[in-house]
Amino acid sequence: VKKNIDKMCGVPVQRPIATPTIEAAEVMRGSVFAETKPLVYLHFHKAGGSTACALMRAGPLNTNNHLGMNNMNCLDNVFLQALRAGDGAGVAQYMRGVPLDVCFVEDVRWWPAPTNLPTLKQHVRIATTLREPWARLLSNYEKDVTKCSGCNYISSLENYMAMQGCYPSIRWSVQLPDFYVRSLTGKATNSKNDVASLNSFDLDAAQWAITMFDHVFVLENAEFTERIGALAQLPKLKSKRLAMHYSNNKYSAFKND
Repeated sequence: VKKNIDKMCGVPVQRPIATPTIEAAEVMRGSVFAETKPLVYLHFHKAGGSTACALMRAGPLNTNNHLGMNNMNCLDNVFLQALRAGDGAGVAQYMRGVPLDVCFVEDVRWWPAPTNLPTLKQHVRIATTLREPWARLLSNYEKDVTKCSGCNYISSLENYMAMQGCYPSIRWSVQLPDFYVRSLTGKATNSKNDVASLNSFDLDAAQWAITMFDHVFVLENAEFTERIGALAQLPKLKSKRLAMHYSNNKYSAFKND
């Protein structure tokens, strides 16, 4: 099963995808508004989002929760519609007006299609974190199934990916092995009955899309937390808790008891 998932996911971590870049000008700055573009962090579910949120909040950037935000996710429809359309000017105008330096977006239905990335990038920076696809899927499985209080029994991983048994909901493709490709190409779905097939052209489009991001981090990278911290303009990691990626997921290589 793992071999098939590795093949279908289309974004193997062993092959260079995009080099994470942390410009020196970003570090130790009180607000990005004055000198650079706001940051939109497109968060793949179960790929280090909690750590990224904690680091962003620990730094000087404006990430305060307000009406319309949930765990740093910007939920205002004006912002989301502009993001989906690749309206970089509209996204930047919204963020500056709040004001916010950073907006997270985990709901992939609002992510821009690859063709909309160039116009989006004219006014905002885009970041994300990739996690080894098999580990991300297992982490999602553990969270949704083994910790789901509404489940009467433990569903198998095969049933989970097939949207059967204990947890039949698809929730925008997070439980599908090709989640990365679907998210990056706009083919994520919330319907069990309308799951579009993917092909090599979709894989090419996803790989091209990820090269358009300004910052691409890899969760398994030993310097992951340090690089996110630099993007968050942290002069140094402020606590042991933030000194490395923290997870209580039994499938994670960074599990902490």
